[in-house]
Amino acid sequence: MASPGTSISRPDETARQQWLIPLLVCLVPALLYMATLRFEFVFDDHNQIVGNPLIKSWHNLPWLFRTDVWSFSNPLVLGNYWRPFFTMWLLVNHSLFGLNPAGWHAAAVLVHVAATFLVFRLVRKLSGDLLLSAFAALIFTVHPSHLETVAWISGATDSLMTVFVVSSLLCFVNAFSQTSLKWKWLAASLLLYAGGLLVKETAMMTPMMVLAYFVFAHRTSLRGHISPVALSIVLLALVTIAYATMRAAVLGGMSHPIIHMTLAEIILNAPLLLWFYVKHLVYPIGLGLYYDIPPVLQMTWANFWFPVFALLAVTAGVLYWAYRAKERLAIFGFVVMMVPLLPVLYIPGLAVDDIAHDRYLYVPSIGFAIIVASLIRRIRWGSRELFSASASQFAVAVVVVLGLSAATSAQQIYWANDVLLFSRAIEVAPGKAVAYNNLGTALTAKNRYKEARFAYQQVVMRNPRAWSAYYNLGLGYFIDGQYAEAEENLKRALSIMQLESDPYAVLAESQIKLGKYAEAEQAVRTAIRLKPYKPGYRQVLALALEKQGRIQEAQEAAKEEQQLQARQAH
Repeated sequence: MASPGTSISRPDETARQQWLIPLLVCLVPALLYMATLRFEFVFDDHNQIVGNPLIKSWHNLPWLFRTDVWSFSNPLVLGNYWRPFFTMWLLVNHSLFGLNPAGWHAAAVLVHVAATFLVFRLVRKLSGDLLLSAFAALIFTVHPSHLETVAWISGATDSLMTVFVVSSLLCFVNAFSQTSLKWKWLAASLLLYAGGLLVKETAMMTPMMVLAYFVFAHRTSLRGHISPVALSIVLLALVTIAYATMRAAVLGGMSHPIIHMTLAEIILNAPLLLWFYVKHLVYPIGLGLYYDIPPVLQMTWANFWFPVFALLAVTAGVLYWAYRAKERLAIFGFVVMMVPLLPVLYIPGLAVDDIAHDRYLYVPSIGFAIIVASLIRRIRWGSRELFSASASQFAVAVVVVLGLSAATSAQQIYWANDVLLFSRAIEVAPGKAVAYNNLGTALTAKNRYKEARFAYQQVVMRNPRAWSAYYNLGLGYFIDGQYAEAEENLKRALSIMQLESDPYAVLAESQIKLGKYAEAEQAVRTAIRLKPYKPGYRQVLALALEKQGRIQEAQEAAKEEQQLQARQAH
């Protein structure tokens, strides 16, 4: 809530301040992330944008609601990501910008700017304090943990979801801002919540934040509102059930575990993972794409008890201060900081050896910003005032915002291209085989084959079951004209993973070069069976058939390839 001595409606706030301050707040992230407009596509962008056939035509729009985000890449694998509104965002961007990274990055920055404005509006509605709102929005928008969300286009799921979720919360505030319930605002809130769910599944934490709003941040008595509040919670639950039903129908279940863990193992790992996120909110330095977080197998001081006691200490400290200072808004902020982290503690739903990412802090950082801004508004050092507030508050706010901005600016460059991104990933998490694998892919794309092979060799040293490293080694050898070595490594890859099509296609090309035409035909037919829509495979088949003297079949395969490419071109 507003600080002592700060009224809900300040007569000294001029009309100019009412619009100028939020404008300046929104200008900060636009300027801070302007450099990203020169960045390339990185990491998943290559598959999710450049290689995604679903976003290249509006005719695919109905299909986006009937499939997993990655179904185009792995049609035989049950997915966990039903995000039709996010895929629609990709479709819109592709229609506007094609494959020009600058346009895509501009769109990602604009979504972040929109989220910043909505955070400002939410805190303004809840506190009635213009400066508190500005401080909170600025701390939120410049926090370095947002680099993964703003500087990486495919990471925009979290910022896009936040736009829906915060808009939904704002509508709830409007719905209950007077003595009678405003049904139009409630209906809008429910629709926006549904939209957030269709962007990313972690929006399911919204009802808990709505409940926290009613308990801690509602400025007037709920007497007479109990029934409407209960009704709104029920309606939220019905939206959630409807979403869960549709999600299960599309994906064949709510979730398909990638990592098999018992409930006890999940609980054992939760404190260390949760403490990792709290530390990154407080000290966002040394950020990267991957982090070395070892699995917790037993309760030791370092990996279990210390995180438990540290989390309890942080919780007790924040709640005790908020209670003594009568800062109920800070308690709401603490709920917003912690509750959205609950889904990412479910490790079985995450990728193997890839369980922690800074993008998961996008919504929690709103709560963190509210807490820090509330602390700043309590500062009373000296008697000097600025804009009818303590000058010391502005001094501390400037130091915090500039410090976070400097950390964001310094670490932003690592997202400029794949080589920088994965080199940084290895620097931050040298034990991650996946970082070496992705660096090798990036180096291969730059024709730096020897460096790439070294990176892949580091992968198989760390993880002999890393099929993609063997595939990439084989691809590198093929490009270098070492076809026997290529065949050997590609067969190793396929002995581990048989559901990927590209290793079969490159194996077929290697075997054609080695004169093994029948084996090449079998390999490329497998690639076509796995991904019949992917161009290029039938051309390889045509060559394998031609080498065997089956000219008519080769011509038919080549004709099918031409027809496929023509369809995709339109």
